[in-house]
Amino acid sequence: MIRKIYTTSLKPGMYVVSTGLSRSEHPHVFSEEGEVVDAAQVDRIVSEGYLDVFIDSNKGQYFVEFPEKKKLIERSYDIVSAKEECQIHGVRSLKTIKKDIEEAKVVYGNSMVYVKSFLDDLREKRKINLERSEEYVNEVFGNICNNIDSLTFISKLKTHDKYTYTHNLNVSIFSIAFATCLGLGAENIKIIGLSGLFHDIGKMLIDQDILNKPGKLTLPEFEEMKKHPVIGYSLLKADHRHQTDVCKATLQHHEKFSGGGYPDDLKFSEISNQAMLISIVDVFDALTSDRIYKPRIDLHRALGILFNLKGTALNPVLVDKFIKFLGVYPVGSIVELANGKRAIVVEQNNLNLLRPKVRIIMDKNNKYCSAEDVDLLDENHVDDKDFEIIETIRAEDCRVNVMSYLY
Repeated sequence: MIRKIYTTSLKPGMYVVSTGLSRSEHPHVFSEEGEVVDAAQVDRIVSEGYLDVFIDSNKGQYFVEFPEKKKLIERSYDIVSAKEECQIHGVRSLKTIKKDIEEAKVVYGNSMVYVKSFLDDLREKRKINLERSEEYVNEVFGNICNNIDSLTFISKLKTHDKYTYTHNLNVSIFSIAFATCLGLGAENIKIIGLSGLFHDIGKMLIDQDILNKPGKLTLPEFEEMKKHPVIGYSLLKADHRHQTDVCKATLQHHEKFSGGGYPDDLKFSEISNQAMLISIVDVFDALTSDRIYKPRIDLHRALGILFNLKGTALNPVLVDKFIKFLGVYPVGSIVELANGKRAIVVEQNNLNLLRPKVRIIMDKNNKYCSAEDVDLLDENHVDDKDFEIIETIRAEDCRVNVMSYLY
């Protein structure tokens, strides 16, 4: 499991994970992936000014030697291990994804066409077609109620479209889906959908060389980038038809729960509820998308990072609910068990999200085998260490095509 600790608490044998967080927004987080070699390396990391580091308790020699320390980290996830029933349905599974996957592909494809035209027009004309944007949100909202699993699944498949397009679309889709599962009213959900769609529109007017820079931004470049919430807010306010809540969410989505965000260094009581929800989905999609300066990370690791940002950057109550919404190991995740076998998560266990139902598809020699469905919460496996999940694997890092298991 992922855990954020102070660099001064780092020990030889602990395994550091690369977070995928923006280096400009998180300059004090050390993210050079790998096992810490010795105390001298820890001293170097601390001396270079890094304050925080994310570690993985499933990797590294340290937690092999001190298993009780590993249990303490895992226990911290107890708060999100039991799932609250979703307002739409209680079970998330490959079966529910399969049922509506073709319709979801069409909806996502049509939405992508709209988002591309919307953002391209905005860059050229600096105007927003509010009526068409509302039509888009209504269409996605209508489909979310029928195929929430399929639409969110499709949105995280590898795509060759520009990040600018996919990010605005995905944040909007996930925000609508999350808000729906929270049981919010239709009008509030539509406001959140528009907020997700519009949250980064200010970037359309930021220097594209800065947006597309592969390396760390200089301080002046980062200051320029930080203007995008205000620019987006101004674009929306120029059209008096836009609702105040949508404008606020666009302006405040980089504010932090404990303060220190931008543009206004607000505290949580001053940040709108819509902005706090959008900020969680914004970080989640950024972490799980390929960027110019970093590859995507898997969904489980991204959720672990969100879990460790709660109370500082993100609203803790909403983060816990977001993790329960997706599951600690989201459906479709590829996992490795302690026995060396690889499996696909096929269904959540509402009683314990840390022990989902999986389909074993590769043996311990990394060869395909006859598919075997296993409930990790079953009495035959729940206390069997061989059936513990020790790692999640990106689809592109192995030979597993999850889509092929939907048909």
